[in-house]
Order: sequence, then C-alpha cells, then structure tokens
Amino acid sequence: MRELINLINENPDLEVVPLVYRDVVENDGASFFGGKILSCEIDEIYEYDGRVFVWSDDDGLDLLEYLWDETELSSSLAHKEESDNEIEKRARTRYEAVKWKKVIVLWIGADE
Repeated sequence: MRELINLINENPDLEVVPLVYRDVVENDGASFFGGKILSCEIDEIYEYDGRVFVWSDDDGLDLLEYLWDETELSSSLAHKEESDNEIEKRARTRYEAVKWKKVIVLWIGADE
C-alpha cells in the first residue's frame, strides 16, 4: 500500500486504473468481489473494443496482434485478396496512430 501512496503523491495528475484479473470476477453473479492489490506501477494503457491493453506487455504488441487479427478478419469479410504484407501495413498504421495513456496501474488479484 505504501508503494501506491508514494506513486500517487509523486504523480498526482495521473489517473489510478485498477486492472482486475479475470479469476477475481468469475463467480456465481455476486454483486461484490474480494480481491487484493498485487502490485502497482506507472505504465501506459489503451482502451479499445472493450479491452484494456498495457504497454509493458511486450511494448503493446498484444494490441498490434489484436489489430492484425481484426484487419485480417475485415479483409476476409470484404472478400479482399490481401497479402500478409498488406494486412501488416494496415494494422501497423492503425497501431502507430494509437495514443497511449500514462496511468498508475493497480493490479488486483484473487483474495486468497
């Protein structure tokens, strides 16, 4: 908890974003969920399509992979005959336009 307080005091303009591991909220429909703070850090996030991507996860490459899959699917649905190079170029163009948001990430795990 001391680490979180220090991060907030040192970075008062940054939003605190709790990221909750899925195992915390997968249950029988309860209104509240128990969890515990695992760690906290300054990182960058991007929210897209109902998901939160974190920069420190391989420099955001999970987002690039997601955009690649989405671009490939849209190409397929449009019956385009695009090469992997064309798909990668379109996905990278979208990825490079992303505005990452610097925040304090609060990682929340299952309360054991």
